[in-house]
Parts: sequence; C-alpha cells; structure tokens
Amino acid sequence: MPYQDRPLSQPSLWDQLMSPLAAVTRAGNNAPSRLLFASTLPAAPLAAFVAAAIGILALATRGQPRRALVWTLALVSCAIAEAGIKALVERPLIHKYDTVRQASVTKDSFNHSFPSGHTVRGLLLAFLIAELVPKLRPLLAAWLVVMSASLVLTSMHTPTDVAGGVLLALVALAMLNQRVRFRLRPARNPRNPHTGGIEEPLAPGGVP
Repeated sequence: MPYQDRPLSQPSLWDQLMSPLAAVTRAGNNAPSRLLFASTLPAAPLAAFVAAAIGILALATRGQPRRALVWTLALVSCAIAEAGIKALVERPLIHKYDTVRQASVTKDSFNHSFPSGHTVRGLLLAFLIAELVPKLRPLLAAWLVVMSASLVLTSMHTPTDVAGGVLLALVALAMLNQRVRFRLRPARNPRNPHTGGIEEPLAPGGVP
C-alpha cells in the first residue's frame, strides 16, 4: 500500500497510546500518508481519553452529573468490550504480514485489529462533542468519514475492522440513550410513602 507505515523497530508504549503519531512524524513516509495518519490522531487511545474526560467534565459542570456518569460507563464498557473481542478474534494488523520490510509485531490487544479501536473511540467522541456543541455536527460527520477512509487507506485496518468498530460504538450509543431515557422518565403512578400503595392520578377537579 502506498500510504502504509513501515516502522523498523517495536513501537514504544507512547507510540501505542498515541498511535499513529509515530507514522505522522516518520521521515520515510510521504506527505499524503502523513496527512491520512494525522486525521486519525484524535481517536488515538490517549488523545481520545483526554478529550472524553474533558467532555464528561463539561457535562458535569453544566449540571448534568447523571449524563456525565452514564457517558463514563458507556465509554469504559465499550473499551472493555473492544479489548475482549480483540482477545477472542486475534486478527493481526495488516502490516504484520510485511515481515520483509518491517519488524515483527508483538501479540497483544494493541496489535489486534478487529474491531477498530480508532473507529470506536472516534465515533463515541464525535457524539459526545456533538452533544456539547451541536454546531460542530457537520464538521464531526465529515471527520468521521475521512478518518474511516484513512484507516483503510493506510492499512491500519480493513473495511471489516472499521465496520466492526462502527457496530460496537452504535450498540454502546443505543444503550447509553436507552439508559438515560429510562432513568429520566418520571414515574406515572408513584407509591405512597405512608401506605406503600400505588397512587392513582387525579382527574380534573381533584377527584380520583
């Protein structure tokens, strides 16, 4: 692939947490490939974590602590699900097959490609930012398209990796919204704290 990164040594922990920052700064990569890699940087594990933490803190300071908590649970559970699926599927990264020009890749969750963690984090982060700043929705949608294409063009992921990431993120978002609607929906027939019975709503005029 013309835009594929070809590291000559094992990536450091920093390289993994900020993947693909090393590919953006690598002198051997051409300018188009660097731009494609750069478009995926906001979804790097550490960058996405910091951005999500800021977004959740913003929700809490806006007087929405329950929403902030539910977002936190959704992001954490999604990260656990991603790691679990990768451990089960164990699909190696595409560039792992390039053993002639590239160093071998260690077997760990960072180096399994299905589902795409960048896609999962990018989609969740985009929805979180869109909730905070609705005016950015068109820009965020455009970024998601560019990022998804870049992941495939740079051989970071296959189309099925990206599709798996989209599916996992959408499931998390669906559960997030269902959870919030359930928790925020007021009880129609609250129980009487003295009798324990269910109170019937009053008809017009105050007659049960």
